Amino acid sequence: MKPSASQFWLCVLGVLGLPVTCPGQGPVPPPPTRMAVRPGIEVLISDSMQLVRRRRVGLVTNQAGVDSKGVSDVERLRGAGVNLVALFSPEHGFRGTAEAGAAVGSSTDSATGLPIYSLYGANTAPSDEMVTGIDVLLVDLQDAGARYYTYLFTTTEVMRSAARHRIPALRSLHLASHRPSTAPAPGPTSG
Repeated sequence: MKPSASQFWLCVLGVLGLPVTCPGQGPVPPPPTRMAVRPGIEVLISDSMQLVRRRRVGLVTNQAGVDSKGVSDVERLRGAGVNLVALFSPEHGFRGTAEAGAAVGSSTDSATGLPIYSLYGANTAPSDEMVTGIDVLLVDLQDAGARYYTYLFTTTEVMRSAARHRIPALRSLHLASHRPSTAPAPGPTSG
């Protein structure tokens, strides 16, 4: 039996990926379900707390280190009872407010009282003094996926420092497309 013109065009649309059926083809299967991307902080807290429980933890992050609801890594870790003892910041600083290429100094976080050690400027890796008293380092930096971007370099230097000091380091480096959509992060956006 020869298909009608409308059946022919429905088949053509189906070949193009539109949800239609051709004669004898049966119902259109439902589209595949999309797996939710879980930020590393959520995986750590829900599945892997044994890695940081009863340990002194250092965190390398910035304003983009958030969960799927936009809650910062620092808040999530402290809320889960993790003994967070130091923060480390990449280019643009912990709050993401420094201009591109500007040296960022170390400081103290006004919200927590924790030291924030800059890894952009005079230091590009945690020094002996910075890691004294740290049992494990967490790295949660968003990478832009561009070769010239500094966060991958910072992560590499942190991992090397951790290895030299025999400190376990857990890395959760994300490409920009794998971050949850939240309100725009404060601070400069350039590239």
